[in-house]
Order: sequence, then structure tokens, then C-alpha cells
Amino acid sequence: MNLSPKVNFIYDDYEYFDSDNILLFSNEKEELLNSEMNYIISPDPQIIEKNSFGWTSSSDFGIRIVTDQLSIPFSTLYDDIIFSEKYFVGKRNDRWEVRDILKDSVLFDNIDSVSSIIDSVLWYRDEIKESILFPNAREIILDGNYSFNVLSSKFGTKKYIKIKTGEEDYIVDMNGTKLPAAEYYYTVEKGNTFSFLSKKFNISQSEIMKMNNKKIR
Repeated sequence: MNLSPKVNFIYDDYEYFDSDNILLFSNEKEELLNSEMNYIISPDPQIIEKNSFGWTSSSDFGIRIVTDQLSIPFSTLYDDIIFSEKYFVGKRNDRWEVRDILKDSVLFDNIDSVSSIIDSVLWYRDEIKESILFPNAREIILDGNYSFNVLSSKFGTKKYIKIKTGEEDYIVDMNGTKLPAAEYYYTVEKGNTFSFLSKKFNISQSEIMKMNNKKIR
């Protein structure tokens, strides 16, 4: 960033970014300048934050975004935004939209509800349809009574999702692929024990047995 020696800054604080943008704070107002000292976001009572798709400006009126990756005008006001590396998820007038950031394409528009299970994996409801959306565009439609939770390995970085329905319990990876039965996949092929699996996935041995239609003796 090239600054003229004649320029005087009278601000309460500032934050400098690798992109040569500078965020300035003064009298409860925030503003964002580029390397040419031009406004990206003009000074206003607002909170400016950097994220995966650009910048957000949050005020009493709503949330606006500045981005080169998405075709969304700065004048568009959102009530809420869910941050994700892959998706832009925004709420307007009590309805939600989901966009693929890389493709700048709208995946869902005007749906009832969305939440992030883990980054790049979403749950959503559209009228009577409830589904889990994976980053490869695969979906698992959830019918009837169900529950799910994220399983975190204590011995690695991989995560899985355990899904329980009225008919079956199963585990999927972050692409929505159902894992084979735990006894065969882990105990036979990998040589692991149920005790090891119980600790690794933070689930009880009885749950692992149930997945394989076994009974504890």
C-alpha cells in the first residue's frame, strides 16, 4: 500500500490485511479502503468482517456483502448469513438461499430452513422435504423420525455423520457414502477391535454391535 507522506490518519484503530486492504475504526464507525486508498465500504456505524467470499457489512438494517465471487449487489440486505468455505447461505424475509461459491450458482432459493452440520455439509428443509447436502452435491433425504450427530475421531482429522432413523442406524463419510458394517470394515479388514472403535468414534460398543445386528453376550 502506497501512502502519501502528507496523508494524516486520525482514527481510533486499524487492521491491515495481506490483500492490501485496510480496515479503519473511528467514532463507532468502520470503513474499508483498498491499496489505492479508495473506499471499498464507506464509513458508517457498522461491523466489517472478512470471510471466504469477500467482506460483510453488518448494521441495524441488515447484512450486506462485498464480493468478486458472487453475483450479489451490495444493496442486497440479508437478515442472517451462515459462513462456509463452499457455500454462501443467506436469509432474507424469513426465507433462505444457498449458493455454490466456486460456481457462483444458486442451488436453493426461497427454502424454509438451513443449518450447517459441519463446514460444506448442510441440513435443509423445504416444505415437507428434509435432507443433508454434501459437498459433492449428493443428498440423503431424511424421512420420518430421525436424528444425526457428527463423530470425531480421536486419532485423526476425519469426521463422520451417524444417522438414526426408525428403520436403521448407519454412518456416512463427508461425501455421503455409507460405510460398510463396522464389524467387517474395521474388525476384519483393519484388524481393529470394538473397544478401539468405541474410543475412536466416541460411541458405545453396544451401538457398534447393533449396527451389525449382533447381541452382546
